[in-house]
Amino acid sequence: QLSVQSPNNANIHPPSNDRHHPAINQSSILLNSIMADQEESQQQEHDPSVIIQEANEKFENNDISGAQMVYQSALLTWVDDASFGADDPAIVKIISDGVATLWIEFASLNGRANLFKAATDAFEAGVNCPVAGSMGKVWKAYAKFHQERSRFKTAQKIYLRALVSGDAGSPAAVTGAEDQDDLWNSFLDMMKASRNDKGLTLQQLKDAVQKEHKVSKAEPMDITSGNASASTVTAPMNVDLSMVQAGLAEITAQQPIPKRARIDDSKTAQPMVPLPIVTHSVLSATTVEASATGLLAIIKNMPPEITAEWLAMDGDACGARPEPPLFSPSPPKLGDASGKDLLGTEFALKVIRILIGNEESGSAILDICRACWIMTALKEREAAKSIEALDKKLANDIEKMELELEARLSVAGAALSAVEEMNKNEREQFISMCNQQRQQLQALISWEFRHVLVIQQQLLSNAGIPGFEGPTVDSTSIYIQSCVCSYLHSAFNVRRQIKEKPHLTMLKSQEARLASQQPVLMPLPPHLQGTSERIAPNYPPPPLPQHYPPQHSYQHGHFR
Repeated sequence: QLSVQSPNNANIHPPSNDRHHPAINQSSILLNSIMADQEESQQQEHDPSVIIQEANEKFENNDISGAQMVYQSALLTWVDDASFGADDPAIVKIISDGVATLWIEFASLNGRANLFKAATDAFEAGVNCPVAGSMGKVWKAYAKFHQERSRFKTAQKIYLRALVSGDAGSPAAVTGAEDQDDLWNSFLDMMKASRNDKGLTLQQLKDAVQKEHKVSKAEPMDITSGNASASTVTAPMNVDLSMVQAGLAEITAQQPIPKRARIDDSKTAQPMVPLPIVTHSVLSATTVEASATGLLAIIKNMPPEITAEWLAMDGDACGARPEPPLFSPSPPKLGDASGKDLLGTEFALKVIRILIGNEESGSAILDICRACWIMTALKEREAAKSIEALDKKLANDIEKMELELEARLSVAGAALSAVEEMNKNEREQFISMCNQQRQQLQALISWEFRHVLVIQQQLLSNAGIPGFEGPTVDSTSIYIQSCVCSYLHSAFNVRRQIKEKPHLTMLKSQEARLASQQPVLMPLPPHLQGTSERIAPNYPPPPLPQHYPPQHSYQHGHFR
């Protein structure tokens, strides 16, 4: 029951019929207004049409990789927002619908570019997404994609994956009743068109699927015996699509299906000779998972000794971001394609040889470097959003404070000078508090970037990249690592443009050219070029000052 404090400090209890009390009505209206404003704000912030338009503009300018990056960045952020950033179910639904739309449009973009494998990968990622994977429209678009390419059997598999429950009692991928009905109707339309049978009904289709699903669970196939067909092995959840079609024919024609003749003649049958299995170069799933778990445990927290070194370097000053960063927003412009002007011949040869020594490992190294570059880009965007949000909040707080000070000043009367002095002191204190909040945020962001640097150093060290030997805060080491990453940034950017084989051919020619030239040492940082001209890899380099001008600068919105 609402209790109102009277001017005489007496508690006044209104009538028990709270439904008509104006304060409750106003609170309800205010709450509804706040919720509506939040939903409207989320709709504007998570509007998929904005992302789609930006990606289409890049696509029309023949920047396919840029368009793909727009979708990938948005999906990473939106999935996190839907999973961890919102508690209101209405807001989560808005973001989830946007995520589903982005997955569909991302796959459609790849399809328009004739990148059908990439489109299939995008759809697979969408149906396995924890946010959009249970939505029927993603599965429907996935099936339609294959149906339009006359791949009806693949489309059938997709419908069955979405609609049929698993053998262990797990529910179907699509759980919503309306979405299931829509998928069943789409499945029926496709079966009618592919079989040219307009008399097929929805109930007949469901009966055939249910019948075959029971058969597949009661009689599992042994794939080691040689009796399992390809469709039985590859179809998800043990549902054989060929048998579904047979069940449909049985229902519509009401005729028994002849069983396939069994050939069991021991006199004529030749024993199957198993193909040799190469196991020495194949990593098991357990090994990969154990390695990933171990690496995750290493990079989860910053090593204490690295934290202590950063604190010692900071002293009583506010912590700053590591400079220079390992990766710049845009690919660097190299004076020499071999990278010798940036790394010197020895380092350049080491990097080139790990890229051409093994095609698979070289591609994996470039993928790791690109992932580290994306990691930096995402952290930069996150930091820019945090600073922008704080600045907006502080500006609003200052505006409110100024209004309060003006209101106080308007009723000061004879105490005008005293009120002005008090307002001045409060304004200075408030501005000082705002500066402290911004400084604290900058310090927090700096430590986050230091942690990102440590993660990148550990990942690149495990990849065996020259110049990386675990986490370090040494300025010279970070400068050398930045030069190595600049060359690798250029390498994975060039490979995405000209593809793998031409890039490998170019690297091999550069390796031969560098091996035949006189050794060139790595250049020093610009501010140390007066003491010496080059860094010799075989000797300890001279120490760098704690801070020097950054070689790269990030600007929000300029990653490409």
